[in-house]
Amino acid sequence: MKKKLILFTIVFCIATLITSPNFVPSHGLDSYCNIYGGYESTAIWFFQKGRVIGALMFYIYSLINLPFDCVGMISALGVNLCLTGAIFVVYNYLSKNIDNKYIKLSILTLAFTMFYMPLMIEIVMFDEGMVMCFGILMTAFCAKEIARGGIKHYLLALLFMILSVCSYQGVASFLVPILLLFIAKDFKNNNKDEVICLIKKLFIAALIYGIAFVLDFGVMKIAESIFGSANGNIGYVNIKKNIYHIFTFLLPNGAKELFGYIKPSFYYLLVFISLIFAGIGIFKNSNKLINIMFLILLIASSFLMPFVPNLAMNSEENYMAARTILTLTILPSVICLITAFKFNFDNKYFMYILLLFALCLMAIYSYLFYKNLRIDLRRYSEDVGYLKQVNREIEYYEKTTDKKVKHIYYAFDTDRAYYYPTGYNNGANIRVMAEGWAMKCAVNDYIKKDYKITYEEMPEDIYNKYFKDKNYKKFDTRQFKFAGDKLYLLIY
Repeated sequence: MKKKLILFTIVFCIATLITSPNFVPSHGLDSYCNIYGGYESTAIWFFQKGRVIGALMFYIYSLINLPFDCVGMISALGVNLCLTGAIFVVYNYLSKNIDNKYIKLSILTLAFTMFYMPLMIEIVMFDEGMVMCFGILMTAFCAKEIARGGIKHYLLALLFMILSVCSYQGVASFLVPILLLFIAKDFKNNNKDEVICLIKKLFIAALIYGIAFVLDFGVMKIAESIFGSANGNIGYVNIKKNIYHIFTFLLPNGAKELFGYIKPSFYYLLVFISLIFAGIGIFKNSNKLINIMFLILLIASSFLMPFVPNLAMNSEENYMAARTILTLTILPSVICLITAFKFNFDNKYFMYILLLFALCLMAIYSYLFYKNLRIDLRRYSEDVGYLKQVNREIEYYEKTTDKKVKHIYYAFDTDRAYYYPTGYNNGANIRVMAEGWAMKCAVNDYIKKDYKITYEEMPEDIYNKYFKDKNYKKFDTRQFKFAGDKLYLLIY
């Protein structure tokens, strides 16, 4: 027990080190709206979305009047505790009855890369990142209980899955890949009975997954009856149309989100190397058909599980976000994991090479994690700098005219920049100015007034009068036109 605690502490410290930029007070685009609306408003919105755990967290924050600058730091700590917990759920299950220290270290390292992979940054940056990662931990526990089997464990699994879905629905996509790894670990004789057991557990997992989502939908309906609806994308489902939409739009766009954090060619290389390891393992072991089946199921579930909820969405409003497609990026980890514990290698050099690859993968992902969180900090600094410049222009106008700006009308120049040029094109680098809904909140968060400033799209005639065909690459006072209590703002 003492050794496990020491190992847990070491992994937690490594995780804290690579996520250290996230402990510096800063705010993402959604955070501006949390500040603008207040904790209670955010809690209600989370309740309407079926995210009960997040709603409870923000309600508690409102009760204790927690400063907003503390939210991110608390979440950063909780993220690492929950993800380290998930790592050890996977590691402890997959390393049981394995004596080889190199294989055990490979499993631990690969379990780390399974959760601290590039797309996880999209969760870590959120104020509620801690809650989302709690959902991941609950999903890992759910998979463990299903793998153990038995009524008592299935009931526990259902409880864990309900907690997961009520934390954040998107993280439930981890269920099947983790469960397949656990079942593969328990596969010993590769006979008909074990295949039947595999099918049974996957069926039970699907049932538990479905029940949890149905119950969560019930929560949304309760919230709708109390506060109104925030879920226009549920209902009026066309399954055939949704399947087509998933494969022709959502999956390709999901890949683009992933490749905002890691170069496509580099990621494909990592997957290719992982498949080489798996291929060697399959070739050198018996029961090739079963091992190939597990490999195919792992790959398919990693790709497809994130889009299962899309089957139940309104076909006209079907969408995905980077934080909902996390398992798209776990392929190198899960392929190497099943290779590490499933195949019995006589060649010790192969084990060393596998461990070396696992350590390299961990180093690469850690570097990407740290670098993109640093980019997020720089993005926040640029956002605040721009908002302060806007504030200074307003203050100067009010001081020299004795008028008060109460309305801001915005428009974008002819070449709107979504990302800062100093970073990658991903969620860590989106400019607050590029998203009208975020800027609406940020204006009132950082332009300190004793009243709210309305922030709306600029009428076309005003745009044509002052800004038509204008394009800027940096801040310029010509982007401001004042008229009475109105500011017409062109965003570069």
